[in-house]
Amino acid sequence: MEFFIAAIASISIFIPIIFFTQKMDENSKRLAFIAPNFEQQIIGCDCNSSIAINDSRKEVLLAIRKNDTVSQRVLSYKDISSVEIFEDGISVTNTAAVGLGIGKIGVLSGRSETSNKISQIDLRLIIKDTSAPLHDVTFLNVKTEKTHNRYKKAMQSARHWYGIIEVLIKQADEDKENAANNVVQISQSSIADEIKKLAELRDTGILNDAEFQQQKEKLLDLK
Repeated sequence: MEFFIAAIASISIFIPIIFFTQKMDENSKRLAFIAPNFEQQIIGCDCNSSIAINDSRKEVLLAIRKNDTVSQRVLSYKDISSVEIFEDGISVTNTAAVGLGIGKIGVLSGRSETSNKISQIDLRLIIKDTSAPLHDVTFLNVKTEKTHNRYKKAMQSARHWYGIIEVLIKQADEDKENAANNVVQISQSSIADEIKKLAELRDTGILNDAEFQQQKEKLLDLK
Protein backbone atom coordinates (compact mmCIF):
# COMPACT_ATOMS: atom_id res chain seq x y z
CA MET A 1 0.00 0.00 0.00
CA GLU A 2 2.82 2.41 0.88
CA PHE A 3 4.55 1.54 -2.40
CA PHE A 4 1.33 2.28 -4.29
CA ILE A 5 0.92 5.68 -2.59
CA ALA A 6 4.58 6.53 -3.26
CA ALA A 7 4.14 5.61 -6.93
CA ILE A 8 1.06 7.83 -7.23
CA ALA A 9 2.93 10.71 -5.59
CA SER A 10 5.92 10.34 -7.91
CA ILE A 11 3.65 10.29 -10.97
CA SER A 12 1.78 13.40 -9.78
CA ILE A 13 5.12 15.22 -9.52
CA PHE A 14 6.53 13.81 -12.77
CA ILE A 15 3.57 14.79 -15.00
CA PRO A 16 3.80 18.56 -14.23
CA ILE A 17 7.56 18.37 -14.85
CA ILE A 18 6.96 16.83 -18.31
CA PHE A 19 4.33 19.47 -19.11
CA PHE A 20 6.64 22.28 -17.92
CA THR A 21 9.54 20.90 -19.99
CA GLN A 22 7.38 20.64 -23.09
CA LYS A 23 6.11 24.19 -22.55
CA MET A 24 9.65 25.51 -22.15
CA ASP A 25 10.70 23.68 -25.32
CA GLU A 26 7.79 25.19 -27.26
CA ASN A 27 8.59 28.68 -25.97
CA SER A 28 12.26 28.35 -26.93
CA LYS A 29 11.20 27.28 -30.43
CA ARG A 30 8.92 30.30 -30.72
CA LEU A 31 11.63 32.66 -29.48
CA ALA A 32 13.83 31.61 -32.41
CA PHE A 33 11.27 33.15 -34.76
CA ILE A 34 10.86 36.52 -33.01
CA ALA A 35 11.50 39.38 -35.49
CA PRO A 36 11.93 42.57 -33.38
CA ASN A 37 12.06 45.00 -36.34
CA PHE A 38 8.73 43.85 -37.80
CA GLU A 39 5.39 45.24 -36.59
CA GLN A 40 3.22 42.15 -37.17
CA GLN A 41 4.11 38.48 -36.92
CA ILE A 42 2.44 35.08 -36.93
CA ILE A 43 4.21 31.87 -35.87
CA GLY A 44 2.74 28.54 -36.95
CA CYS A 45 1.16 26.35 -34.27
CA ASP A 46 3.85 23.73 -35.00
CA CYS A 47 6.63 26.33 -34.51
CA ASN A 48 8.09 25.40 -37.90
CA SER A 49 7.44 28.60 -39.85
CA SER A 50 6.44 32.24 -39.50
CA ILE A 51 5.55 35.42 -41.35
CA ALA A 52 6.51 38.92 -40.18
CA ILE A 53 5.68 42.29 -41.76
CA ASN A 54 7.46 45.65 -41.75
CA ASP A 55 4.89 48.00 -43.25
CA SER A 56 7.13 51.08 -43.27
CA ARG A 57 9.71 49.31 -45.45
CA LYS A 58 7.11 47.21 -47.30
CA GLU A 59 9.00 44.06 -46.42
CA VAL A 60 7.97 40.55 -45.45
CA LEU A 61 10.20 38.23 -43.42
CA LEU A 62 9.61 34.52 -44.00
CA ALA A 63 11.22 32.08 -41.58
CA ILE A 64 11.27 28.30 -41.61
CA ARG A 65 12.74 25.66 -39.31
CA LYS A 66 14.76 22.81 -40.78
CA ASN A 67 16.73 20.38 -38.62
CA ASP A 68 16.37 22.69 -35.57
CA THR A 69 17.84 25.60 -37.56
CA VAL A 70 15.72 28.64 -38.42
CA SER A 71 16.46 30.22 -41.79
CA GLN A 72 15.05 33.59 -42.83
CA ARG A 73 14.57 35.57 -46.02
CA VAL A 74 13.36 39.14 -46.38
CA LEU A 75 11.25 39.97 -49.43
CA SER A 76 9.45 42.96 -50.85
CA TYR A 77 5.66 43.00 -51.04
CA LYS A 78 5.96 42.74 -54.83
CA ASP A 79 7.69 39.37 -54.46
CA ILE A 80 4.42 37.76 -53.26
CA SER A 81 2.48 36.27 -56.18
CA SER A 82 -0.54 34.85 -54.35
CA VAL A 83 -1.96 33.62 -51.04
CA GLU A 84 -4.26 30.68 -50.27
CA ILE A 85 -5.82 28.91 -47.30
CA PHE A 86 -5.79 25.11 -47.35
CA GLU A 87 -7.92 22.70 -45.36
CA ASP A 88 -6.39 19.22 -45.43
CA GLY A 89 -4.55 20.08 -48.64
CA ILE A 90 -7.57 21.55 -50.45
CA SER A 91 -7.57 25.26 -51.32
CA VAL A 92 -10.56 27.19 -49.98
CA THR A 93 -9.40 30.73 -50.92
CA ASN A 94 -7.07 32.33 -53.44
CA THR A 95 -5.83 35.84 -54.22
CA ALA A 96 -3.25 36.44 -56.94
CA ALA A 97 -1.30 39.49 -58.03
CA VAL A 98 -2.46 41.35 -61.14
CA GLY A 99 -1.60 39.33 -64.23
CA LEU A 100 -2.09 36.02 -62.46
CA GLY A 101 -5.88 36.31 -61.99
CA ILE A 102 -7.87 36.76 -58.78
CA GLY A 103 -10.00 34.09 -57.18
CA LYS A 104 -12.30 34.32 -54.18
CA ILE A 105 -13.71 31.94 -51.62
CA GLY A 106 -15.42 29.08 -53.46
CA VAL A 107 -16.88 25.61 -53.09
CA LEU A 108 -14.48 23.09 -51.62
CA SER A 109 -13.67 20.63 -54.37
CA GLY A 110 -12.87 17.04 -53.61
CA ARG A 111 -14.43 16.98 -50.13
CA SER A 112 -17.78 15.55 -49.14
CA GLU A 113 -20.21 18.09 -47.72
CA THR A 114 -20.76 15.74 -44.79
CA SER A 115 -17.11 16.04 -43.71
CA ASN A 116 -17.09 17.94 -40.43
CA LYS A 117 -13.56 17.27 -39.17
CA ILE A 118 -10.37 19.00 -40.29
CA SER A 119 -6.85 17.83 -39.46
CA GLN A 120 -4.84 20.77 -40.82
CA ILE A 121 -5.24 24.41 -41.80
CA ASP A 122 -2.38 26.07 -43.70
CA LEU A 123 -1.79 29.53 -45.11
CA ARG A 124 0.33 29.28 -48.28
CA LEU A 125 2.24 32.11 -49.93
CA ILE A 126 3.47 31.72 -53.51
CA ILE A 127 6.74 33.62 -53.83
CA LYS A 128 8.55 34.85 -56.94
CA ASP A 129 11.56 32.69 -56.09
CA THR A 130 12.23 29.60 -58.18
CA SER A 131 14.49 28.09 -55.50
CA ALA A 132 11.76 28.21 -52.82
CA PRO A 133 8.41 29.32 -54.28
CA LEU A 134 6.19 28.08 -51.43
CA HIS A 135 5.92 29.20 -47.82
CA ASP A 136 3.35 27.51 -45.56
CA VAL A 137 2.29 28.51 -42.06
CA THR A 138 0.19 25.98 -40.12
CA PHE A 139 -2.72 27.21 -37.98
CA LEU A 140 -4.17 23.81 -37.05
CA ASN A 141 -2.52 20.37 -36.98
CA VAL A 142 -4.89 18.32 -34.81
CA LYS A 143 -8.01 16.58 -36.12
CA THR A 144 -10.82 18.85 -34.95
CA GLU A 145 -14.57 19.15 -35.33
CA LYS A 146 -15.58 22.23 -37.34
CA THR A 147 -17.90 23.20 -34.53
CA HIS A 148 -15.05 23.17 -31.98
CA ASN A 149 -13.56 26.48 -30.80
CA ARG A 150 -10.08 25.25 -31.73
CA TYR A 151 -11.08 25.02 -35.38
CA LYS A 152 -12.95 28.33 -35.30
CA LYS A 153 -10.01 30.20 -33.74
CA ALA A 154 -7.51 28.63 -36.17
CA MET A 155 -9.63 29.50 -39.21
CA GLN A 156 -10.30 33.00 -37.91
CA SER A 157 -6.55 33.60 -37.51
CA ALA A 158 -5.81 32.08 -40.94
CA ARG A 159 -8.42 34.30 -42.61
CA HIS A 160 -7.06 37.35 -40.74
CA TRP A 161 -3.58 36.74 -42.14
CA TYR A 162 -5.02 35.87 -45.53
CA GLY A 163 -6.61 39.33 -45.50
CA ILE A 164 -3.33 41.00 -44.49
CA ILE A 165 -1.36 39.31 -47.29
CA GLU A 166 -4.16 40.13 -49.74
CA VAL A 167 -3.76 43.81 -48.83
CA LEU A 168 0.04 43.58 -49.35
CA ILE A 169 -0.45 42.08 -52.82
CA LYS A 170 -2.90 44.86 -53.77
CA GLN A 171 -0.50 47.51 -52.42
CA ALA A 172 2.30 46.10 -54.57
CA ASP A 173 0.02 46.11 -57.63
CA GLU A 174 -0.99 49.73 -56.98
CA ASP A 175 2.65 50.79 -56.52
CA LYS A 176 3.53 49.10 -59.83
CA GLU A 177 0.65 50.82 -61.62
CA ASN A 178 1.53 54.23 -60.14
CA ALA A 179 5.17 53.81 -61.18
CA ALA A 180 4.10 52.99 -64.74
CA ASN A 181 1.82 56.06 -64.83
CA ASN A 182 4.67 58.27 -63.59
CA VAL A 183 6.94 57.01 -66.37
CA VAL A 184 4.27 57.85 -68.96
CA GLN A 185 3.78 61.33 -67.49
CA ILE A 186 7.52 61.98 -67.45
CA SER A 187 7.80 60.73 -71.03
CA GLN A 188 4.97 62.98 -72.23
CA SER A 189 6.48 65.93 -70.41
CA SER A 190 9.87 65.27 -72.02
CA ILE A 191 8.31 65.08 -75.49
CA ALA A 192 6.53 68.39 -74.94
CA ASP A 193 9.84 69.98 -73.90
CA GLU A 194 11.55 68.65 -77.04
CA ILE A 195 8.79 69.99 -79.29
CA LYS A 196 9.15 73.36 -77.61
CA LYS A 197 12.89 73.32 -78.35
CA LEU A 198 12.21 72.41 -81.99
CA ALA A 199 9.77 75.33 -82.23
CA GLU A 200 12.47 77.66 -80.91
CA LEU A 201 14.90 76.35 -83.55
CA ARG A 202 12.26 76.94 -86.22
CA ASP A 203 11.53 80.45 -84.95
CA THR A 204 15.23 81.35 -85.04
CA GLY A 205 15.51 80.02 -88.59
CA ILE A 206 17.76 77.04 -87.82
CA LEU A 207 14.96 74.69 -88.95
CA ASN A 208 12.48 75.33 -91.72
CA ASP A 209 8.81 74.42 -91.40
CA ALA A 210 9.23 71.06 -93.15
CA GLU A 211 12.17 70.03 -90.93
CA PHE A 212 10.31 71.13 -87.82
CA GLN A 213 7.24 69.10 -88.81
CA GLN A 214 9.35 66.05 -89.61
CA GLN A 215 11.14 66.12 -86.23
CA LYS A 216 7.89 66.82 -84.39
CA GLU A 217 6.21 63.77 -85.95
CA LYS A 218 9.15 61.59 -84.90
CA LEU A 219 8.73 62.72 -81.30
CA LEU A 220 4.97 62.16 -81.35
CA ASP A 221 5.51 58.62 -82.62
CA LEU A 222 7.40 57.89 -79.37
CA LYS A 223 4.21 58.29 -77.29
